Amino acid sequence: MVSLETKRNLGPGVNGDASLLGTPAHDLAEVSARLGSTSPPAVLDEIHQLRSKLEEAYATIDELRASRSGMEEDLHQLKRIASMDDLTGLWNRRFLVDSLDISYSFALRHRLSLSIVLFDVDHFKAFNDGYGHPAGDAVLREVASIVLNCARNHDVVARYGGEEFAVLLPGTGRSGAIAMADRVRRSLEAQQWNLRPITASFGVATLRHCESEEAATAANLVEAADLAMYHSKRHGRNRVTHAEDVVCAVFMQPCTPESPADRRADAPPDSRLGDL
Repeated sequence: MVSLETKRNLGPGVNGDASLLGTPAHDLAEVSARLGSTSPPAVLDEIHQLRSKLEEAYATIDELRASRSGMEEDLHQLKRIASMDDLTGLWNRRFLVDSLDISYSFALRHRLSLSIVLFDVDHFKAFNDGYGHPAGDAVLREVASIVLNCARNHDVVARYGGEEFAVLLPGTGRSGAIAMADRVRRSLEAQQWNLRPITASFGVATLRHCESEEAATAANLVEAADLAMYHSKRHGRNRVTHAEDVVCAVFMQPCTPESPADRRADAPPDSRLGDL
């Protein structure tokens, strides 16, 4: 604490320790230089001590800021890890469900198209039994890579469980979703697999904006795609089925004519929506 005598010696414009504590370090240096020739050594010593403490405080603040930034980065990384599938590097089921809920609400509110593709690797259990789980894991990783190459940047590609995958397609109508699914199907079929050919069965569902859609939910969309996928399995596998062709669901009653949102979503890729 600066003494009363010290306060008197500091001169005009300097009001003791309270003022100095709020003074930047370079200003303290200026005060020290200005008073150096006239102030007692004790005053200069107190000024230098205050300057050192202030510099230490600034350094501590900088460290805390850096630590906070590092913690935020670590938290972001942990959230990402919790949302990823370890084997394939795709998003996991939880992340897909959260993304679907958001995209579904957004699509309803803005009258936009939304589709989801589910597909299951054909006869995968037999493959694992015949060639072993390491070989099966290698197949799943390669399937994941092929799907990513067929998807757009803002599509959500996820491992839905086991040998089942899902692709959430914001801003995509029926024809665009079927085309995307068939592109993946043909890519899998054309791939040069090491042990035996790998194919998959696909189910596609698309949100349609009709008067009767109010009873529908995001879960209904997934259920419809799932039923369409099993229809593909029961009818020969290695094929794409749209839910509208096999399922009577509330949200997929035919709209005539096709809604503007669907027509817009099925336009060439450069006119599609960006990342939601």
